[in-house]
Amino acid sequence: MRANICWIIWAGLLLTLNADEECLIETRALRNTYYKAVVGEQLEIECGVAFCEEAQPTVDWFKREQTDVPVNVSSSSHIDTQWDFIDKLEGISFLIFHKVRLTDSGVYQCQSGGSSSHYINIFVNGSTHPEPKVNSWIYMYLAAGIVPFIIIVIIISVVLMCRCQGKSKNETQTEVQYIAIPAEKPIAHGSLQPSPRII
Repeated sequence: MRANICWIIWAGLLLTLNADEECLIETRALRNTYYKAVVGEQLEIECGVAFCEEAQPTVDWFKREQTDVPVNVSSSSHIDTQWDFIDKLEGISFLIFHKVRLTDSGVYQCQSGGSSSHYINIFVNGSTHPEPKVNSWIYMYLAAGIVPFIIIVIIISVVLMCRCQGKSKNETQTEVQYIAIPAEKPIAHGSLQPSPRII
């Protein structure tokens, strides 16, 4: 019986500790999140939110300047927000730019229940024309012409080097060789005799 009373007291303490915990809201945006857009396009940025109550939390969006400026999401604005539930206690807040402007470039942050997300960077390009693509065929043709040229130069260099080495060996061998001719008569030292000739 005494053990049961200890368990009842222990369970009561745990319940009172759990009852005192506050429900904390957590906003989630990955570090170094970066969006690129072209003027006039639609752009959606997102911020995940985890919460404890089943009611949708209030999510505010701010643009970071010298001070935090709340994002204007009125009906007359080109910016709107949207909420999607992921499950009972988690969702995503979207900040939607219907026709993004150059002035929308900057750093944004979502906040809810005292929790602030990481910064979200937006870069808006003023050109409505897509960036020109580099024609890769030009590089293919250049490579197709340069590679055979380099191979031919290497082959010619190797052939010339082999020929130069071969000639120098033959020339040195002929210079070093001696020819021994047998003599019929012993030559006396000190007297010169004419060589016999056949006429």
